Amino acid sequence: METGRPEPWESYRTTGEFEHLDRGYHRHCGPTAITNLVLTLLAQKGKPPAEPGAVFRKAAALGKRRLYYGNFDLLSHWGGTSDLLSSAYLRAALRAFGLERVQVGYRRRLTAEALAEAAAQGAILYLQTRRHDRYGNHHLLCYGVLRDPKTGEWLLRLADGWTPRCVVLPLGELPRCHFIQVVSDS
Repeated sequence: METGRPEPWESYRTTGEFEHLDRGYHRHCGPTAITNLVLTLLAQKGKPPAEPGAVFRKAAALGKRRLYYGNFDLLSHWGGTSDLLSSAYLRAALRAFGLERVQVGYRRRLTAEALAEAAAQGAILYLQTRRHDRYGNHHLLCYGVLRDPKTGEWLLRLADGWTPRCVVLPLGELPRCHFIQVVSDS
């Protein structure tokens, strides 16, 4: 996982690509992050590519049906993907797409030690920010990390769900962040 360059199989789809599908989607960063995860894992495993909109629709429908995701924005506070149920949501979504040989961990606080441990295992991280200056309450993916050679600070390569390319953020800019580790058995 310690790499600064995006890999060709990484997916950087955005919420903007999906917000007008069907009757519209609200607070849908969770299903977008799951879409990026599924597309990435399918490509890593050499499976046929899937149409991003179809993956998103299936992930969102599964989330709504099992109450992991609510497609609404009530008073800017309620709706979206449940932080506490995200591990279950990830497991169910990966099974639904035939990605059985993928280990999904449990929600943990994002610290330098936890990040180093995940990096050593080659994990993709499903991140959950809280009250972030830019992202607010948001779900996104971390594909890789590297250490800044000058400062020693951890830098995270993100699919933030808003930008159609890799975004790099220092670990220090992600306070109040939790993650779920996803490791493929390949």
